[in-house]
Amino acid sequence: MGTPDTQLQVKANPNADFVFFKTSVTSVRVFLNNVDYIEAYGNYCKLHLIESNKFMVVNYKISDLAQELAPKKFSRVHKSYIVNQNFVNKVSNQSVFINGKELPLGDTFKKNFLGNFKAF
Repeated sequence: MGTPDTQLQVKANPNADFVFFKTSVTSVRVFLNNVDYIEAYGNYCKLHLIESNKFMVVNYKISDLAQELAPKKFSRVHKSYIVNQNFVNKVSNQSVFINGKELPLGDTFKKNFLGNFKAF
């Protein structure tokens, strides 16, 4: 099972507030303002949704999503996490808090994230 080309789906309309993601059987439109954060899940990703602990597994690597979603106010904060900057409640030296969930803030991504977050 190969990784789909995310560039076509995300960059086709850079002003869109949604993206089509491929799941195991279909493509699903996801409104980006409904995604709290994204978690690596092997060669897949879990999109954690703002709807009470729901998530969706999509057929993309986290590195591909990090690159394509950066212009949409998403930032990589750890090798396993991307966060929606709109939902960040608090940032500490080693953690990012999103709607009550504590996620690690990796040293590799800290400087870039804090620069993006302050600009936001």
